Amino acid sequence: MLSHLDMRQHIDALVTISTPHRGSPYADWCSHNLGRRLRGFEIVRRFGLDADGIMDLTLDRCSQFNEKTPDIPGVRYFSVSAACPWREVPAFGLPAWYLINRLEGPNDGQVSVKSASWATHLTTWRADHWRSINQRYSLAAFRAGDISPEYLSLIRAVVPDAKSA
Repeated sequence: MLSHLDMRQHIDALVTISTPHRGSPYADWCSHNLGRRLRGFEIVRRFGLDADGIMDLTLDRCSQFNEKTPDIPGVRYFSVSAACPWREVPAFGLPAWYLINRLEGPNDGQVSVKSASWATHLTTWRADHWRSINQRYSLAAFRAGDISPEYLSLIRAVVPDAKSA
């Protein structure tokens, strides 16, 4: 939006939360194993579903995207990552957590801290990927509760006039 649609005049700051700026090795694994070896993407497409989103998150595609999508001068860029121990990830996120942890270290079950850190990295939340959008699928996420206070802290850190929010 900023780089390709000339929306600079409408944007003061961009904050990304657990965004795979550098891609995900899990997307690479899915592309290779589920997509190519097992032809899973062909099956998905036969049902009228789009599997291209997984391809867009591969390390190579994200690198290409970053090359042709530069940060715009005058816009403040911030990022927040998320990470938690495997015991706090929902069961369906564990295969990705283990693979990403082995290749890139701390992660939220979908995105590594390394990939999510971009521009001014504000913090790393102790959360799985789904809790970062207030979806709680693990017992740990239910115990941790609502993540809204973390968002309010972000607003206070990024928006100068929001100190009292």
